[in-house]
Amino acid sequence: MLKGIIAAVLVSAALGAPLAAQDVVNYKDVKGTQFREYQLVVTIDAFDCEAVVGKKCRLSVTVENKGDKPELFNATQLSIDNGRGSTYRAIPLEGQSAAALKKELAPGASAAFSVAFDGRIHFERKDPAHLRYSNTSKLRIVK
Repeated sequence: MLKGIIAAVLVSAALGAPLAAQDVVNYKDVKGTQFREYQLVVTIDAFDCEAVVGKKCRLSVTVENKGDKPELFNATQLSIDNGRGSTYRAIPLEGQSAAALKKELAPGASAAFSVAFDGRIHFERKDPAHLRYSNTSKLRIVK
């Protein structure tokens, strides 16, 4: 009984904690969503997908180092998995190099990054997609 109460309190605390992994009902609603990766706070500025079956998507984020030491952000570590075994990796936008997607941020510094995903992604409620950074799930995304 006590274990159940403690578990419920921990779950409640986790749900109320800011910047934790979270659910997003519609991929169009992720703008403004934040997640934390160590000292870095990542804010989604835009997440646009083509309006066709099997969407090709583009993601723009702003990353801020909230810590007290330099921290590396590597946008090529972003990916989306479709919940059915397919993973779509972040790739540079046309005309951009992969090196431009990596930057060490000093404490208090921020930088903007934009990536595309290397496939056509299907969002559906039955099998939610997951936005990941460095293989850690940050957002569950459905249609």
